[in-house]
Amino acid sequence: MNGQQNYFKPAIIGGLASGLLSVIPIISAGNCVCCLWVVVGGVLAVYFLAEQNQGKISPGDGALAGLLSGLVGACIVTIVLSVSIPFLGLRMLRHQMDQMRRIPGMPGGIEQFYGHFLNGRFVILTIIIAVLIVSGILFSIFGTLGGLLGSALFAKKQQTLQAPPPLPPPAPPVA
Repeated sequence: MNGQQNYFKPAIIGGLASGLLSVIPIISAGNCVCCLWVVVGGVLAVYFLAEQNQGKISPGDGALAGLLSGLVGACIVTIVLSVSIPFLGLRMLRHQMDQMRRIPGMPGGIEQFYGHFLNGRFVILTIIIAVLIVSGILFSIFGTLGGLLGSALFAKKQQTLQAPPPLPPPAPPVA
C-alpha cells in the first residue's frame, strides 16, 4: 500500500450497488449465484479505488475495499428491510406460516414457535437485528472475495525485479 488510501468513497459506491441490487425484486435473485451482487459491489469498490490511486493497489487494499463495501451493502439491505418490514414483512411471514401448516408431516412445535414469534413484542427488531448480523457476515465474506478479484483485475502490474545472478559454487573443502 502506497501512502494513505481513501476507502470511503469506493466502499460507499460498491456498497450502494451491492445493497440496492440485493433488495430489488427479481434482480436480487442474482445473489443466488454465489452472492453475485455482493461480489460485484466488491469489484466495483476496487475499480474506484484503483482509479483513485492510478492502479497502485495491493491485494490487501482490494480485500479491505471489498470488505468495507460488503459492510455498507449489508447496512443498505438492513435499512431497506427495516423500512419495508412494518408494511410487508409480518404479512408475508404470516402467509409463509400458513403455507407451512399445509406441509404434510410438519411438526406442531414449529407452528407454535412461529405463532409465538410473530405475536411477540420485539419481532420487527429481532428480524432487523438478525438480518443485519447474517447479511453483515455474508456480505463481508463475499465482498472481500470481490475485492480480491477486483485487485487482480484492476491493479497495475508492478515491474518484476530481475533475479540475482546465481551464486558461485562452494569452494572445495580444505584437506
